[in-house]
Amino acid sequence: NQIDQLVNAGIEAIRDIPEDFPLSDTHQLVREVLQTGTPYVSEELGVDLNNLGPPAYYLDFETMSPIIPLYPGTSPIERIPFQWSVHHLDGNGALSHYEFLADGDVDPRRELTEKLLDVLHDSDTPILAYFASFERGVIQELADLFPDLAPTLEELIARIGDPHPIVRSHAYYPDFKGSFSLKTVAPALAPELDYGDLDGVADGLAASAAFWGMASGTVARASETQRTRQELLDYCKLDTEALMKVHLKLRNLANI
Repeated sequence: NQIDQLVNAGIEAIRDIPEDFPLSDTHQLVREVLQTGTPYVSEELGVDLNNLGPPAYYLDFETMSPIIPLYPGTSPIERIPFQWSVHHLDGNGALSHYEFLADGDVDPRRELTEKLLDVLHDSDTPILAYFASFERGVIQELADLFPDLAPTLEELIARIGDPHPIVRSHAYYPDFKGSFSLKTVAPALAPELDYGDLDGVADGLAASAAFWGMASGTVARASETQRTRQELLDYCKLDTEALMKVHLKLRNLANI
C-alpha cells in the first residue's frame, strides 16, 4: 500500500520520500542516509560488540536438503551439512583458516562434526556467525543426531554471537541498498571484498546444488568434480573472511 501511494504521488526514489510520509525507524534512517550520502553509525555500537572478541572464531556452514535421500537413514528434505569454513583471529591479531568439505560418498555428518570440534576447542572464545540462527540450528540437529557429542555441541551453541542484528541496529551505508545481508554489508564496509570474483558457486543455493551434483553422481568427470570442489571451498572461505572483516570494521567504527 505504501509503495502504491508513493508511485501514485510520482515518487520514484527513496531520497525523495516526504518527511511527513509514515515510515518505520529503519526506513527513516535509510532515507536520511541516502539524502545526505553520509553513513550512519550509532554511538552505542561498541556496547553490543563488547563480548564478541577478538579473539574470535568465524563460522559458516553449507547444507543441502535433497528431495530424494542420498544416504541411508535420512529423510526427504532433511538438512545435511556437508561443508564448513572457520577463520580464527587470536588475541594478537594472528589469523588462521580451517575448512571441511565432504566427499559426498557417505553421510558426512559424523566426520564434519568431529573435525569441527577439533577446531572449535577453545571453551571461552566467541564464535561469530551471520544470521546465526542457521548455524545454531545446524549444530543443534547434529547434537540431536549424536548424543555422545551433544554436551560439547551445545556448549558451542552457547558461544555463538551474531553481528547481523548489531549491523541492523547500529550502522547503515548507502551501498547497503536496503539489504543487511552479508553479501551486501561486507563489500560496503570492506570494499576489497568482491563476491563477483567467484567462479561458479557464489551463493548458498548454488553451493547446495553443486554438492548435490557431486554426491548424486550427476557430476562424474574427475576434472569437473575437482573444479566444483574448489569453487565450493573458495565460496565458503570468502563468507567467513567477509564476516571477520565486517566484525573488525565495526570495531573500528566504534573506536574499540
